[in-house]
Amino acid sequence: MKYKKLLLSTVLVTLLAACNNDTGNGGTEETVPTTVIQNKEIYRIAEPVKVNIARGAIVNNVDNLVDIKELEMGLMDLSTDQFPTDNYYLQEGQYLDSATINSWIARKSDDKNGLNPSLTDTGDILKDEKKNPKVLSHVLEQDYVNSKGKIQGISLAVSLNKIYYIRATDDAGLVYTDEIKVDQTENGKNEVEEQGKKIAETILKRIRANSDIPDVPIFLTLYEETNKGNIVPGKFLASSYIDKNDNTIAKWNDINRKYIAFPSSTFESLDRSLSNVLSTLEEDIQTQFKSLNIIMTGKLLYEEDELSNITLDIEAPNITSSETTAMIEYVGGKIESQILPDYLPITVQLSGTNEESKAIMIWDPSEKEIKTEIYE
Repeated sequence: MKYKKLLLSTVLVTLLAACNNDTGNGGTEETVPTTVIQNKEIYRIAEPVKVNIARGAIVNNVDNLVDIKELEMGLMDLSTDQFPTDNYYLQEGQYLDSATINSWIARKSDDKNGLNPSLTDTGDILKDEKKNPKVLSHVLEQDYVNSKGKIQGISLAVSLNKIYYIRATDDAGLVYTDEIKVDQTENGKNEVEEQGKKIAETILKRIRANSDIPDVPIFLTLYEETNKGNIVPGKFLASSYIDKNDNTIAKWNDINRKYIAFPSSTFESLDRSLSNVLSTLEEDIQTQFKSLNIIMTGKLLYEEDELSNITLDIEAPNITSSETTAMIEYVGGKIESQILPDYLPITVQLSGTNEESKAIMIWDPSEKEIKTEIYE
């Protein structure tokens, strides 16, 4: 089997930095790998590397880790059509800091800059929260610069709640929790998206009115988060490209990009043949490694209704180092023998006890090669 050492994706750099509770802006230059593994194209990273000035905010504002990953990677993927990888370098957001984002996601009744609905105080905290659920969850910024580091464009993902998870405290310090769907209507429209478009208009106007933010093209997207605990992320709903000097959104374009879980009845109905292939693969792994309690799940990315990427997560509690190597070899052999579609990017992530990462393997269809990294 042909293996090539994997250069870890700097898509994870923001996520890893965000997981650090330090949200200060000091020391914004770090040394990180400069290769980004993308399904379609590769962005070069602007050097010296700068950390997002809203460092840590996304972890505090977005409930599900799979949404954080999709916001980061999905926005980058979608941006390649507006800011081609051969002309632009990627840089993490340098204009929207945590204070700005947090003021935007506040309620209008609590902050004059708040973009979430005002709260009417009737004395019933949960009733008041349910009547006016928060819509805006986070705003993610990515910058695109030229070879000299000069800003050329900005991409934004306006992240929206599908489910509003309530956590409110009364004057006595008692905490109340509940949850409610943001869209309670049955009018055939996605009210999350409708409200998101209005919020995005305001965000655009504020950015254009800010003299500290360069007047460059902005690629604006709307993202709807998934439920807490879901293994597949939410989805990008719509996008708009706003040229420099423009401060209004002339047109929204629908985005047809979604993940489907394996195993699931939805996936089985959509592609029974591939669902059976994945089920057989899981059974083969379980048979080969009988002493381990193997569980395999997956996320399948569909773009324009076509399958474009497969990610498999294999959980193997208490797996040893030698078993990790053996399993990677075994699964790699299954991929190379075309049990899985060899024309699609396939990522296999192996984890042990407490979801500790043990190994990652990527099938690169363009090079017909497996790239792997086994963690010590």
